[in-house]
Amino acid sequence: MAVVFEWTRQLSDIGRSEWQACFGAGRVTASYELQQALERAGIVDSFHYLRVLRDGRLVGIVPCFVMDYSLSDLAPVEVQAVVRQARRVYGRLLKARLFVIGSPLAICSDLLGLPGVRDGAWDPVLAMLHQELQAKADALGIGFVCLKEFDQALQRRLSAAFGEHYLLCRSPDTTFVSTAAVNGMGYVDNMLSKYRNVLKKRRRTFDEAGLRWVVEVNFADHATQMHRLYLNVLERSSTRFERLSEAFFREVCHCLGTQAYALLCFDEQRLVAFELFLAGDALHPLYLGIDYAYRDAGSLYFNCLYRIVEEAERRGVPYIELGQTSYEAKFSIGAVSSPLYFYIRHRRVWVNRLLYLLRDGLFPAPQIPALRNVFKHHDAYLDSLKAQGLLDHAD
Repeated sequence: MAVVFEWTRQLSDIGRSEWQACFGAGRVTASYELQQALERAGIVDSFHYLRVLRDGRLVGIVPCFVMDYSLSDLAPVEVQAVVRQARRVYGRLLKARLFVIGSPLAICSDLLGLPGVRDGAWDPVLAMLHQELQAKADALGIGFVCLKEFDQALQRRLSAAFGEHYLLCRSPDTTFVSTAAVNGMGYVDNMLSKYRNVLKKRRRTFDEAGLRWVVEVNFADHATQMHRLYLNVLERSSTRFERLSEAFFREVCHCLGTQAYALLCFDEQRLVAFELFLAGDALHPLYLGIDYAYRDAGSLYFNCLYRIVEEAERRGVPYIELGQTSYEAKFSIGAVSSPLYFYIRHRRVWVNRLLYLLRDGLFPAPQIPALRNVFKHHDAYLDSLKAQGLLDHAD
């Protein structure tokens, strides 16, 4: 029987067991509960869920959403400055309404609930899927369609169906740190002495500043302060996509239960930093917030990174994903990058041609620093990440 596509705007029209059958039970960044939190938090204009049925049975789910977005937000800072000046005259310059296939969060992964898509199980359907997604965007009166955010392996699989219709662009790379023992040595012990001494000095600075860490599962009461600290980081970022609401932090706490927790940093009773974790089959430090008045006094940003790695070691996970941007800092503690991509297109041919001409200015490849030799057993450290299937290569 032919594949049938059906659309719904409410997650409640899809059963939790159906969702898990398509996304897997352990992938917390693609969980039913996180999607519930996103709907309730109201961080995008609307959600649209494509249900894929075969023989009357739900076999796939493709979540999509609608949002307004500035096409210059991934551009170099000098391009962003020019665009801001031009918007004084042309207020909507490079501002677009997008129909996006994926998650509105920075999960550094796609959100295609198509079991076996990486193994070719969906190859005969992908061309029809592209047509269905474009038809939905047209019905909503939206010209731009974006598919985010996927690695090289999935890009190769999608290219036949999507490649000729979409402009392929590089997203900021994601980064990983191995927290598995390497040749019998833990993360800190494996560090070369100069990096280990820097780590110890920064930790002393943290302690001398009187700062302390608290792990909090019931962090909803801190949502207002967490949102304020998150905005501090967002406003200083040269690249951005989503903008979280205060309600997001409360809803994640309420909907995910013990699958979400916050690592909170206090100066006495003042919250000065946090890291929001999602815990499933892997551990995900999803969002960071900092009071920049403490950045130097307590080496706060670097101590956040060290504490994230320590948290992964404590929980016995073999690696931790540190996400996108801030590459110099992350590489200095042993992170390795892996490329990510997105597709974008407009229904009008001339706009697509213009996007192609402007790609290097609007969506440039990220500037990735040289890989640091942080560890005594450097090659074995890289092999431990590759053994987890994380790196097609190491930039």
